[in-house]
Amino acid sequence: MIRAHFRASGRATPARGGPFAMLSSRAIRQAALGLLSCTVICLRPALAQSPDAEFRNGVAAFEQGEFEQAERHFRNVLKSQPDHEQALRYRDEAGYRFWVKVLARGGRLATVARRILKAAEKAAIRERQDVEQLRADLRGLFDDDFMTEIETVEKVIAKYGHYVVPELVDVLGDRREDDKRVRAIALLHRLGDEATLALIELLEADDNVTLQQNTAVVLGHIGDVRAVPALKRLAERTSDPHVKDAANRAISQIKGPSFGTAEYYARVAEAFYQENPVFLVNRYREYVVWKWKEGKLTRRDVPKFRWNEEVAEEFAYDGLSVDPENQVLWASLLNTLAQEWTEIDEALRVAQQVQDKGGEVDEDAVARMQEMRERLAKVKMLVASRGPEDVLAALGKALADQRAPNAVFLIERLQELNLDPSLLAGGGAITYLPAAERSEGSGGGLGSQPAPAAGGASAPASGGASSSDAGSQPAPQPTEVGGDDEAPSLDDDEPVEPDDEAPSLDDEGDDEAPSLDDEDDDEAPSLDDEEEAPRRRQPRRVSRARPVAPAPGRRRVRTTRMAFRESAALNGAEQLSAQGSDEILTGGAALSAALTYGDKRVRYAAAIALAHLNPTSDFANSDQVMVNLIDALGESGQRVILVVERDRGARNRIVGLLRELGYMAFGVEDGLGGLMRAKAFPGEDLIIVSSELNPDGLGGDPLEFQFIDSLREDYRTRHIKCMVLTPEERVDEMQTLVDDGRAIDVITPEIDKATLSDKLLQAFGSDAEQRDEKARSDKIAERAALAIASIQQGHTRFAVASAAAALAKNVRRDSGRPDAVRLACLKALQTVGPAAREAALSVLVSEFQDETNSIEVRRELARAMGEVSKGSPLPDEAFQLLKAALASEDEELWRAAGYALGKAKLSGAQALEVFNEQRLD
Repeated sequence: MIRAHFRASGRATPARGGPFAMLSSRAIRQAALGLLSCTVICLRPALAQSPDAEFRNGVAAFEQGEFEQAERHFRNVLKSQPDHEQALRYRDEAGYRFWVKVLARGGRLATVARRILKAAEKAAIRERQDVEQLRADLRGLFDDDFMTEIETVEKVIAKYGHYVVPELVDVLGDRREDDKRVRAIALLHRLGDEATLALIELLEADDNVTLQQNTAVVLGHIGDVRAVPALKRLAERTSDPHVKDAANRAISQIKGPSFGTAEYYARVAEAFYQENPVFLVNRYREYVVWKWKEGKLTRRDVPKFRWNEEVAEEFAYDGLSVDPENQVLWASLLNTLAQEWTEIDEALRVAQQVQDKGGEVDEDAVARMQEMRERLAKVKMLVASRGPEDVLAALGKALADQRAPNAVFLIERLQELNLDPSLLAGGGAITYLPAAERSEGSGGGLGSQPAPAAGGASAPASGGASSSDAGSQPAPQPTEVGGDDEAPSLDDDEPVEPDDEAPSLDDEGDDEAPSLDDEDDDEAPSLDDEEEAPRRRQPRRVSRARPVAPAPGRRRVRTTRMAFRESAALNGAEQLSAQGSDEILTGGAALSAALTYGDKRVRYAAAIALAHLNPTSDFANSDQVMVNLIDALGESGQRVILVVERDRGARNRIVGLLRELGYMAFGVEDGLGGLMRAKAFPGEDLIIVSSELNPDGLGGDPLEFQFIDSLREDYRTRHIKCMVLTPEERVDEMQTLVDDGRAIDVITPEIDKATLSDKLLQAFGSDAEQRDEKARSDKIAERAALAIASIQQGHTRFAVASAAAALAKNVRRDSGRPDAVRLACLKALQTVGPAAREAALSVLVSEFQDETNSIEVRRELARAMGEVSKGSPLPDEAFQLLKAALASEDEELWRAAGYALGKAKLSGAQALEVFNEQRLD
């Protein structure tokens, strides 16, 4: 609601049709609970006018009915990236009624208005505070004065958040201080899901059953489904009946699905691994991993991009402590470790690429990344140590998740293991977190849920974040204020009169958190985007039913915070039930499938690994090994392009054209998913982003320039070029993004193949771009050639002779390949042997004759001539060159030439000629 935005800032709220009226101090305290994180903005592109002038011109244009002009001015305001204070000033300057009218217009104008209001709603992210100050502030929680206690609760939650949990451990674990314990439980209940991950760790305190029992009580009241696996594990392993009862009660309160403990851990770990926004609750500048260690609650900071994997890893380890043989959990853990490595490795590669092009990088951030990679030095060994069977299963999951870098990482571990070739003939599939149906209204306690329905609809993992579907959630039943049995509530008891004028803004009679009576308003469209990550302590109403005015003499019925948290828990439960895929490939089936996978990086890695393995028996897709190696030898570089467009037809058309032009193209339908993909694996060279991601103003997607700005603010994605895809009528408008340097070009969905090709060639035409592309292709070709070279000549099932022409082509100096690639190809030709004679000998002779080649290349040329001519007569030109090389001053060269002559079938006359010239004195 609009009034929610005014309240969230703690500023004056404009009364209807009148001057601003100051909120009560209590309302301000409550509004602080709804503050959101803000994005730190550094860059402010220059505008033709100042942001203030643009804003006032936009207001004037709207009042005059010039809505397109108003949208243009407001877009320019957003392009300036106003901070919280600026946006707050704009919001207050225009006033409540103005924003109601703007939002009621709908369309793009409403979308832009929402973004301004959201910027006003945000406030500074809470940072870790001084512990001594926290303890001093916390004393008020136990004060005899009720208002002091209430004010302390609000202050501590707003100022410190989850950092208060360690300071309440002693209170929760003390069975003697009932009053203090109840107050601590009430505070943590108010803190809500922010406290969940810290509280879960307190369940590990096996030497303090009182702490375990009270923590279970708090988690039950919070209703966060992420706590269920830890509660189930506690109920199963504790010998204390009171702790067991508290854990089971908490599970029943949360209303989660009835999965087994190990599967519950796997599902929550998967939700974090897949970056499901319903589960990624963090409202702090720091990203913290909590751990119960040596009798106390400890914490460690991790980078934002690593936080979800770190938490997923914790859940996987805890699940394996319940069931060490659980293959699903092992697949989850190995993929999480792979993700941790590849994410850092890829980011460092991109940083180096930017530096090589003369660009600037955040040196401190790069140094931190290098330190993290050093700390992960044992990850490759650790993953490989699990053994080939589980690594193959993890590979199957990576393929199902469409996470190519992870798949490549796991294939490389299989290559290092030199796995038993007999495994290639086996394998199949295992069930991995099948979708399950959840009965409505079930209590969710142990044994209270029906078993997952067989054949439930599958929701394959896609490697991106799952989004919540608010429309699918069971609506919580409203409860009368004061009628629930929860921790102390701040809801007031006075009846609230229905609001006849404003569209359900819950203002005059409600001095608590703002209402969620938004989307059903006819006059004021919603300001809350359903697809965004959950926010801290949403206001109380969450039902999507239209509010009904109470009958005369009756109190209005409200949904309390408990009901909201119940809805959030149900939302998380639905996510757990729906995620996952029915099957992942295991054993040789996974590695065989990699040979035909859609991403060539995976195909190449699989072919290289199998060539090094060189199995003696046949296996599925074995014919694709040499096909992929030959493709890798011919690799000339391939740019990766991501298309972000919600219209499926337009998206598929552009992706199709890109693939026809030889680019590796992928498509996503929403901006948030596009940002997540780009930042998870920053390997894209170009992103084509639509200007129509959120035209109706109702979704959570960013505007196109906000999408680009988000890329620029992250050093991992700052290098990615952007084009804007827009309808013909908006080309001139989008051209401003090119003019201010955000985008490199603008295209329309109707663009033809030739025009698109020209634009892309221009985008990647610089010398630096060409050098980067060539370096990548050279590395791939070198690895493919070395894989062929590793095969023992004459002892393979692979048709290595089919690669002779590709190898010979790369040997040529005019191929442009560096010596490292040429040397690898010469070694590979020696493996192919006589079968390569026809395709390669003339090239070898020609290159050996060119004395400008390096001495290292000439040595290998001599050896290769001997291998391909083994047992066959040498052409006279080849014979004369090798014979002349015997007089070289380089010992390695004349030795290589001599042995090459010996491997060929020389005539007696040729042999005598050699002996006469080399006769010993």
